[in-house]
Amino acid sequence: MLAGWPTGLVLSASMQGDVLTDVSLTWVDAPGGHSGPVHQSRQADHPDRPPHDDPGEPPGDVLALDRLASFLLVAGWPTAARQARVARDGLRSPIPEVRDRARRSAAALARRVGHSRTLAWSVRGMAAGTPSSTPQARPAPAAHDVVDRFRWWCAAVRGEHVDDPLPALAPAELASVLEGMELAAARLTVASVVVDRDPASARAVSAHD
Repeated sequence: MLAGWPTGLVLSASMQGDVLTDVSLTWVDAPGGHSGPVHQSRQADHPDRPPHDDPGEPPGDVLALDRLASFLLVAGWPTAARQARVARDGLRSPIPEVRDRARRSAAALARRVGHSRTLAWSVRGMAAGTPSSTPQARPAPAAHDVVDRFRWWCAAVRGEHVDDPLPALAPAELASVLEGMELAAARLTVASVVVDRDPASARAVSAHD
């Protein structure tokens, strides 16, 4: 298992040097977990409510920190990735003081990461677009590159207003994005997106493209 790689997601491909060809992606575990568009956290509207009171999908800031931690780990920022995981766990605490401290820590981390020119330069231009991606067909975070997506996660962590949700990509759709990429770039691309586990949901997204 590669660090930061989604558990249960299997990539099959041929390698020509470091370049991936004939890429396919499948889930080996049962459908479940988060699928569909990722919206901003609802927790900001109810700051005194423990995040785990909702037995459904995790709050947006928790999910954003989880994805940001995976991305930072793959990008070679292990300390920041660990800080993101600690803040994520703190936001799930039933203790208000712990949640408040985690929220401040998460916001500070997201500002630092989101404003990092070094990180942005290192991943700029990767996965610049998806199949059928046009400004009309897909919200901006998916239609742009890895920089736009990790900055979207940072904005979600900070609780800033984000106009467009970040859509989950079907495995087949993401496989098309990864075709012809070097392995390192492919790992960063996968870490910057949400891969849909629900085939029905994935078809619904494709039907509206």
